[in-house]
Amino acid sequence: MRFTLILLFIANISLAQNPSKFVNPFIGTGGHGHTFPGATTPFGMVQLSPDTRVDGSWDGCSGYHYSDSIIYGFSHTHLSGTGVSDYGDIMVMPTIGELKLEQDDYKSTFSHEREEAGAGYYNVFLDKPQIAVELTTSSRVGFHRYIYSEEKANVILDLTHRDELLDFEITEETDKIISGYRRSKAWAKDQHVFFVMEFSAPIYEKRYSLKKDKLGMTFDLDENKELMIKVGISFVSVEGARANLKEEIPHWNFEGIRKEASRNWDQELSKIEVFTKDKDKENIFYTALYHCMIHPNVAEDVDGKFRGHDNKIHVSPNHTQYTVFSLWDTYRALHPLMTIIDEKRTTDFINSFLEIYKQSGRLPVWELCNNETDCMIGYHSVSVIADAYLKGIRGFDTTLALEAMVASANEDIFGLPSYRKYGFIRAEDESESVSKTLEYAYDDWCISLMAEVMGEDSLANVFKLRSESWRNIINPETGFVTPRINGDWIADFDPRQVNFHFTEANSWQYSFVQHSNGGSDYDERLEKKLDAFFTAPAATTGRTQSDITGMIGQYAHGNEPSHHIAYLYNNTDSYNKTRKLIDQICDSFYTNAPEGLIGNEDCGQMSAWYVLSASGFYPSTPGYPQYAVGSCQFDSVIFKLDRGKEFKIKSVSSIYDNKEMNLFISQDRILNGGSIITGEWFQLYKGLSATTPSRTFCGTPLIRAQPMFEESTEVMLIRNDFNAGFGYSVNLFYSVDTSKGYQLSNGDIVLDKSNTVFAYAKCIDSNCLDGKNYCYSISPTISATFYKKPNNWTCIPNILPNSQYNGGGVDALIDGIHGTVNWQAGRWQGYQNQEVTFNLDFKEPQEVREVITSFLQDSRSWILMPSKIEVYHAGDLIGTKSYSPDAFLEGAFLENITVNLDKRIKTDKLQVKIYSAGKLPEGHPGFTMDGDAFFFVDEIAFSK
Repeated sequence: MRFTLILLFIANISLAQNPSKFVNPFIGTGGHGHTFPGATTPFGMVQLSPDTRVDGSWDGCSGYHYSDSIIYGFSHTHLSGTGVSDYGDIMVMPTIGELKLEQDDYKSTFSHEREEAGAGYYNVFLDKPQIAVELTTSSRVGFHRYIYSEEKANVILDLTHRDELLDFEITEETDKIISGYRRSKAWAKDQHVFFVMEFSAPIYEKRYSLKKDKLGMTFDLDENKELMIKVGISFVSVEGARANLKEEIPHWNFEGIRKEASRNWDQELSKIEVFTKDKDKENIFYTALYHCMIHPNVAEDVDGKFRGHDNKIHVSPNHTQYTVFSLWDTYRALHPLMTIIDEKRTTDFINSFLEIYKQSGRLPVWELCNNETDCMIGYHSVSVIADAYLKGIRGFDTTLALEAMVASANEDIFGLPSYRKYGFIRAEDESESVSKTLEYAYDDWCISLMAEVMGEDSLANVFKLRSESWRNIINPETGFVTPRINGDWIADFDPRQVNFHFTEANSWQYSFVQHSNGGSDYDERLEKKLDAFFTAPAATTGRTQSDITGMIGQYAHGNEPSHHIAYLYNNTDSYNKTRKLIDQICDSFYTNAPEGLIGNEDCGQMSAWYVLSASGFYPSTPGYPQYAVGSCQFDSVIFKLDRGKEFKIKSVSSIYDNKEMNLFISQDRILNGGSIITGEWFQLYKGLSATTPSRTFCGTPLIRAQPMFEESTEVMLIRNDFNAGFGYSVNLFYSVDTSKGYQLSNGDIVLDKSNTVFAYAKCIDSNCLDGKNYCYSISPTISATFYKKPNNWTCIPNILPNSQYNGGGVDALIDGIHGTVNWQAGRWQGYQNQEVTFNLDFKEPQEVREVITSFLQDSRSWILMPSKIEVYHAGDLIGTKSYSPDAFLEGAFLENITVNLDKRIKTDKLQVKIYSAGKLPEGHPGFTMDGDAFFFVDEIAFSK
């Protein structure tokens, strides 16, 4: 038996005492959580933690993995829960004996039995040199304390750790102070970290590496054998690092700084108090809240200076500048949580966005250390801004914010031109076209809400219409979001398949539209779809995606696209199913262990889902100022609010089918209290979730025919059925020669040669009169090209291509249509680590002197040139060409490889054998996953 909720406002409840004692930083350091156990302060610039990985492997993104037994050093910056490796700046390592500067010489084994971690503190015993290490931090300064086994002690400073070193400097200022900087390239392409390092004892011997990018230092300690180090860092300058060090830790009181870090964590963690007899749940909750407060990070020095996205030094005018914005993840729960417990930081985050916009012309997407990585999709800064604005947070320039939001939505990158032109992103125009269409539509919905409240009605109408673009990619026959290519739905569609049309997910996981009732017209239909989703077989098809974990049916809690879906049952009559699922997820996927996270922590999003859900509510639609009520996992929970009030969620024993329960709770009720009337929330839900298209929406039609035909083909125009049943009639117009205009379609169109067909819909609203005529709207114009086959040849491979990369069918390699560098458009056939023989039949003898085969390389996507091509005739090898693929060339490019035959032959049949490049080499990101290279081939041709 679980609990339903009574939510009420109360005042003057005491805060939790010392909640930092419940934090277990090892949660998420195992499995695929990608967290780190080291010392940091809330949102601090420094994350001082051990490094057990130097290869940038996926499970080593944070620099540490619980399965490891070797420590290479302790660096001052780390990322929590990301899926890409970076940071690890300014690494130091204590040693004894002879000064040796190679990692294999100074690394050390360690044991978890002699390792401890808490909020703001970490210690470990290094086995090899017999050194006890303790770490703590202030916001911008790392503090080390080492107890050596002998009085002659060493410290290694290694600026080459992990990332590509672009530039550096080490300066010996005094016998106790060194300074310098490291400029590096990894995920962030141009990262600057400056440092000032002060020792408690004088350096009496030094040794540099050949390139002077490593420094070994020896100290003669007293009988206590203790050495302390303070390291101030800055993204601005050495002087900034020095000022940070002097301001934050001007003394050598390690225990004082440790206690201060603990007090800082207590202050932040006390914003939410949970009551339970289950100590594991207490650990899980406060560790989750702790993980919510690691990122974003302070990016400015104590004097307010920070490095901008223009690489110039700026001074924050009236806020604290932050960095590390994993917005595809954190817009969903982390930032909504902050609007409740930390309005001041929420305004600082938004002002940080606006500073980035002023410097770069763009709002951040995935920002890291004054670099835009453009990792992940959408422009979800707009969700964070709109969510805060609609919740009454106003500590930023709202006019500038709306300008920046519109500018981000109107960029000409990442499929946005296709999205605006066609009302969705065509698969041939952009990778991850379905996911991008959905997320752009959601972001546009956020813009429309904020614009409307600001009185910008015309702008709101534009973005409200754009926000309905998701309707153009839901196939009404299946109910699934489906890629559209060459005017039609993609062939051989499988909603379980993970492929390049979706972002780290499949159609099942993306088919519940976040801002419109899950994409279903009726509550009953939504419930059936949800039931099918949560009870489907858990297996996915297509490519392996490490992020897709934590399966309940096709629900994948280990990655973000699923995070709102369990709460959609609140939009049906079976809302109790939400509570059962929340109980299951909280109990199964969050544990008090290193493997306690079911997927990447993702800079606080995975934990923010738990903090809010375990408290009893969740922002299923950020941007709209209400929360879906779920299932509180504690006896009671108290939120300590910025406005000096408290909000309490209390669980009382009840049964799941209790009808008198609140399904939604508004931000105002949380912040201001008051009674809750159930019926009022049903009205809010109906207003939010209505799925009727706006009267100005007219769906982009489909164009259907055989992509490749021999004599002729019939072309069908198909209306978008989302217009049906709402008082609309729809006329379809087409043209095969736009210079002659468009004509009304009265039936099928017949093509007997290669041509492009253009079409649009006119949606007529019989319920609306504009003067004497009915109101109408016009859809975007879509086009599709169909080709008449240039020959009657066949090309049959002895192995079928990868199901995701079939090139469009059996004639793909002999149709005369050449693929482009946009391989996601589907023109290429792909094979992974295979030797493939293509059997060519010309039907009649042809003179052949050389065979030309077209290939594509995109090494980041594991697609490499082949290693060898052989040509056979009647079983005899008559030509060969070896090739040495370069797995480290950046970008996508095409290359034709010509095989000269031993002599000119006349034949009606040839065999072309293509060899894959095999395993991805060391140094390639796929090497650590034992990855196999693809080769992508399109046309096979010959010359005489």
